[in-house]
Amino acid sequence: MTVMTSRERVLAALSHRQPDRVPLDLGGTRNSTMVVEGYERLQRHFGVTGEPRMIERMMRVVEIDEQVLLGLQIDTRPAFPGGATRGLAADLGPRRYRDMWGVERVQPEGSYYSDLAGSPLAGDIDMQDILGYPWPDPDDPGFTAGLRDRVRWIREHTDAASVLALPPAFVHISQYLRGFEDWFCDFVAEPKRLEALFDAILDVTMAISKRQLQAVGREVDVVLTSDDLGSQNALLVSREHYLRYIKP
Repeated sequence: MTVMTSRERVLAALSHRQPDRVPLDLGGTRNSTMVVEGYERLQRHFGVTGEPRMIERMMRVVEIDEQVLLGLQIDTRPAFPGGATRGLAADLGPRRYRDMWGVERVQPEGSYYSDLAGSPLAGDIDMQDILGYPWPDPDDPGFTAGLRDRVRWIREHTDAASVLALPPAFVHISQYLRGFEDWFCDFVAEPKRLEALFDAILDVTMAISKRQLQAVGREVDVVLTSDDLGSQNALLVSREHYLRYIKP
């Protein structure tokens, strides 16, 4: 078989065609990269210097350096979107912050991750609380800053497949905003309120996604989105609730 470029290899596999070898990904998405402490060790192994660039504060994951990607023969390259430049996000003290949705998080001593510490829409809320909430502004330039240039750089300077990860849908975000206990209870006690929350979040994430797709045009190779619907061994909710409230 003819040796493929990394881009050809990834696109062949995604198109259900036989690649010359299994394509490799490391750091192409926030879900397939490394926590900062582990990556610092990998940097040392490859002789890479400099502070790792953290791309996701909750999971404390980083962007992988080009030198490492080349050394490991990785076939993908990320085009990581930026975040909000205005709105609710703020540092709240050592190891504590508020994200663009208004969710507060804290990193416990000795932990690799930042845990949920404050859900702004928890408790006894009504529809007006949801409709009047200060949602992120999809027109914030931070969501598209540098995206087109990054995708073009990948195409011009590597043979890798460029990957754009769009915002997650609404399940995880709604859990963080509402708080897990209230979120589960709403499926039974207040499903209309939960649906309104889902819709409000989707209005934001879909608008952000649209602007990011417009920014990169047809130059990006792979587009994905993700969410978290399961536990270690089952759905988070019943199949009936999933089909009625989440799948549509």
